[in-house]
Amino acid sequence: VFDTNNTLLIMRPYQIAATESTIRKIHSSNEMKNFGTINACGYIWHTTGSGKTLTSFKTARLATELDYIDKVIFVVDRKDLGLFCEVFAAIGVESKPIKDVSTIPCFER
Repeated sequence: VFDTNNTLLIMRPYQIAATESTIRKIHSSNEMKNFGTINACGYIWHTTGSGKTLTSFKTARLATELDYIDKVIFVVDRKDLGLFCEVFAAIGVESKPIKDVSTIPCFER
């Protein structure tokens, strides 16, 4: 992955593992016909400075290459949303803030 300054960003082993795990979950949900159910959902929990944006970006890129994926949705804390949207815009990814997460399919409180 390259950033806006054309610098190569290398993923750390745990970022690669998170990305691979997410893609496996997407594949298994598709194979088990779980899309649109709570069984298709999953979360990746990262701490501050752990590379969430890069992991999310790479995972989204890989997921959107799958024939059966139409859209990728990220849920981000509102205090980080501005930065997240700026970073994604700089690398050419559309982002749109949603105020009410209950409108997101497959999201239950």
